[in-house]
Amino acid sequence: MKSEKLSVALINPQGHVRWNNPPIAGHPDTGGQIVYILELAKELARLGCRVDIFTRYFDDPEWPGYTEHIEEYPGDSRLRIIRIKCGPERFLEKEALWPHLREYTDGVKEFYSKEGGLPDIMSSHYADAGVSAAMLKEETGLLFTHTGHSLGGKKMDNLNITRQNFELINRKFRFHMRIASERVAFRNSSAIPASTEEEVREQYGHRVYSGAIDNPEKFRIIPPGISPAQFYAFHRQESDRKVYDEVAARLEGELKKNISPERLSLPSV
Repeated sequence: MKSEKLSVALINPQGHVRWNNPPIAGHPDTGGQIVYILELAKELARLGCRVDIFTRYFDDPEWPGYTEHIEEYPGDSRLRIIRIKCGPERFLEKEALWPHLREYTDGVKEFYSKEGGLPDIMSSHYADAGVSAAMLKEETGLLFTHTGHSLGGKKMDNLNITRQNFELINRKFRFHMRIASERVAFRNSSAIPASTEEEVREQYGHRVYSGAIDNPEKFRIIPPGISPAQFYAFHRQESDRKVYDEVAARLEGELKKNISPERLSLPSV
């Protein structure tokens, strides 16, 4: 079934993904990336797209609530979370997913085979999803965009990797798989969203990705923004509302002092 606009598959095997009260920062691999994916899906649906988020099914007593194979967004059947079985039944952190990505991509293909048609485009998130999308592209012809979220090259720098400690650290972080998967994702994707020119230059330009960016024009700079209404949703007390109003008024005053009138209606960055 096609929407008026695009049918989009968001590829994201890791983390705890659900519509109702996702446990942001309370579960492994469940932080800003998961917020990004859920909000991206809702915004695409608002624009008229049909959106499927493909994540991983698991049945784990320690982490209940992820056994529904298809979870529709309340009130909007165009927006779904599809959970694919791959690997053991229990929850797996992202570093343990690599051996099961072949099964995951086969599950995505099988899902659409039963649906009777492929989406128009894919969007992959993080290295594990990127290599999965590259496999799906090779086997179906589907194009995809890739969002890195966190890059292995920068992570290695932050951990002060050396020749002497690499093997020990790599046992946990699987950098050999992560870097190789990122390179495959970069080369096979049609576009790569990034927040800033600095991110492109300093992170995607890291030495471990030398030669993997085959076309610099793939990058699309989309500056991050904020929604005061979205952040206010976490504050339900009237006293919080008062503080919010005071801060919003101060910000508006600063904007009026420093920005030309014709730019005041533009979103904050």
